[in-house]
Amino acid sequence: MIIDSKMDDLLVKYLLDETSIPERTQVEAWLLENARHQQYYDQIRTIWQQSQPSAEPLVLDEQIAWERFQQRIQKPSIRSIPRFRGWLRAAVVLLLLGISWQTYLWMTSAELLSVQSGTQPQSIILPDGSSVTLNRHSSLHYDKTFRSRRVHLAGEAFFSVQRDPSRPFTVEVNAMTVRVLGTSFNVKQTDTQTEVLVKTGHVEVRRQPYRIDLRPQEKAIVPADERKPEKLKIHEDLDTYYHTKTFVCRQTPLRALVRTINEAYGAQVRIARPELEALPITTTLPQLPLERVLEIIAHTLQLKIERQGNQFLLK
Repeated sequence: MIIDSKMDDLLVKYLLDETSIPERTQVEAWLLENARHQQYYDQIRTIWQQSQPSAEPLVLDEQIAWERFQQRIQKPSIRSIPRFRGWLRAAVVLLLLGISWQTYLWMTSAELLSVQSGTQPQSIILPDGSSVTLNRHSSLHYDKTFRSRRVHLAGEAFFSVQRDPSRPFTVEVNAMTVRVLGTSFNVKQTDTQTEVLVKTGHVEVRRQPYRIDLRPQEKAIVPADERKPEKLKIHEDLDTYYHTKTFVCRQTPLRALVRTINEAYGAQVRIARPELEALPITTTLPQLPLERVLEIIAHTLQLKIERQGNQFLLK
């Protein structure tokens, strides 16, 4: 597989978390274009990480990492070179990786699997027994051997992870990582942010230089730009509707429920007056046909439904 040199440079910057927002968007779009692209990047990251002295953030000591990398790829004729600064040094590493790529791929015999959902959610079981429910128009990539218990997500998914203290489970999404031992949680990626919601257990969310620890009924909101992530306590269970097939509301504002319904059904439901948006609702709604769900909401809150073509108005 031939990779453009400009993309190689971007992959280096992405690996070191030094890309701008447009560059990060370009790399992530490229990774999703082809399963081989993701496999190429995964192998680069694996070799570079394994060449370093510890699992600490990348390039803690560049000289040690460089020397260990030379030993790993078994190139005795290459002498130690002077240090470079920033990602230019890593670009040299990537050039060498490009030479050794086919050899390393043959040695590991890794095969990247890709699962994509269409217009309906899709559930899968991973090789370690963990289960994943992909929301509509989402995708998951992972190594067939699954030795590292690492997946790459685009879109939204609910994870129920089998506990294995010796092998943490890692989700990579939107230039950040979600790391767990055994738990259930939801990850939702949009153009502007990534949300991580914990149902059970303990989850660690990292995007350099930030780290957030989450417990049940806590959510992290990580902006796609350089702004600081936010940690929230939540009460409703609307985020996982596509997994549970229910809308669970506990004093939930009507506007939040309507927003979720529009997402779930691809509908156009609107609230007629601003003062109605904050109306609290406590109920559990199964995912019935849209008209039936709206009837229950209207009856509960003593509202009326007006249909205008493909739109529904709560008033």
